[in-house]
Amino acid sequence: MEMRRAKGASSVVAELSPKRKSNEMPPISRTSVVASGNKWIRQHGTYAPATSLGVGLCTLTGIYCTARSSAHIPAGMWWPFISFLGYQTPERYIYVLGFSFTAVGIVVSSLFADARLLSFVEPQFRRLAKTSYYAALVAAGGLVGQAVIPLQANILEVISGKAPVVTQSIVHQSSAGVLFLAGYVHCITMNILLYKSQQIPTSSTSKNLKILLTIGMFAPVWFAFVKHPTNNQQGAKSMSLDEMCWGAVGQWIAVVSLLGYFASYHLEFTHPNLRPQVAEEMTAPVEERSDGG
Repeated sequence: MEMRRAKGASSVVAELSPKRKSNEMPPISRTSVVASGNKWIRQHGTYAPATSLGVGLCTLTGIYCTARSSAHIPAGMWWPFISFLGYQTPERYIYVLGFSFTAVGIVVSSLFADARLLSFVEPQFRRLAKTSYYAALVAAGGLVGQAVIPLQANILEVISGKAPVVTQSIVHQSSAGVLFLAGYVHCITMNILLYKSQQIPTSSTSKNLKILLTIGMFAPVWFAFVKHPTNNQQGAKSMSLDEMCWGAVGQWIAVVSLLGYFASYHLEFTHPNLRPQVAEEMTAPVEERSDGG
């Protein structure tokens, strides 16, 4: 009698408990999300460097042409700073979306490089590899920051000394500074790794190209940043328009060189001796990988 009552009670509970429909999706776990992301990077990360360069160059071309056609470039300024092309609409929309997607390409390239290149370096170079890896991620963050937070609307009055620099412009310029400082760290550390480590598949063409692009980033630093009117407000009052334009040229050279450096990883990613990543490590949760490393 008692057994019959217990069986009846259990059947009632089973009927009352919610049932999962046959077409209902199972709950998504953090592990499955990480595994799916890693699988996507494994399959498509090879194309990230070239894609980020293409998006970055299209963004630079788009914001320049749009600002020029909208008469947003000051009269007499034959070449503007990149930041001057991102605080007015409609070019602002291209600026934000374009550089944000470029940053995503840099992040994907960094993750792919960490899994397929940097994880195989000799023990004495692992700290250097991690420094290079994290510097690339920080640079991507700086790129997004300067894209999302533009210069102040009256930046031209700042140049003429009629208005002060506000926090918005300071944050924008600081983000740009993070982009380039982290980019410098990444390029220098990666150059050292490529020349010293025997475990990274590369070529003399790639190493020489990266050296040239690193020089392209460093060479115009004085004109690109020290001469920037937002960074040097006092000097901007006595700075000629021609000097500003040459400073802008230096900034463009530095930016294109940085984008080109990240794009040059296509040579490593398509190298015939590129190692396949261990599947277990790529699909393991983040906590397990960090504990094991």
